[in-house]
Amino acid sequence: MLALPVAALGCAVVAEPQASAAGTTCWKELPTGSNLPVTKCMTEEDWQRQKDSVEAAGDAIHRAVPNKSRASGI
Repeated sequence: MLALPVAALGCAVVAEPQASAAGTTCWKELPTGSNLPVTKCMTEEDWQRQKDSVEAAGDAIHRAVPNKSRASGI
């Protein structure tokens, strides 16, 4: 009989995420269409790699779009 209250209590406890190594950053995000937060963690190296990737994609988009001011003769 004692196991039932302990099991119910165990489901209600939510542990806070802990960084496994120095330089790891964790945050909570709400996925689209959900009210349940999801914890995500990323190292500083992963953060910089993702930032560089986003900047490279943005640069590629800007290079692919022609400059209309030069094409119109302005």
